[in-house]
Amino acid sequence: MGVHVSGGRWKYKTDTVTVGENSVVVRQLTVRERLQFANASKAVKEGKLEPIELPKVVLQAGIEGLSDQESLDMPADLVDAAVNRILELSGIRDEKKAPAPEEEAATH
Repeated sequence: MGVHVSGGRWKYKTDTVTVGENSVVVRQLTVRERLQFANASKAVKEGKLEPIELPKVVLQAGIEGLSDQESLDMPADLVDAAVNRILELSGIRDEKKAPAPEEEAATH
């Protein structure tokens, strides 16, 4: 696990997620990004957002410079692993096995 410095003031926990031949560096979410995740989770529960959109919200926040197209082109197993690790680093999910974000949103 490493540390990412943003703007020179704050340091964020980072980690490299590897699935098969693919790797991506992820970082913990900021407060603003956690609020965006919470709002997206609420929108999923209310039927205002498709559950498949929730991982994209997490990925684009937790992976620096990831475009919409890149998030859609990522292998699904890498998406699952990256989203889980971002949420773990952010304190949203326990590091033990937990449901995927769309499953989590549907159960809360």
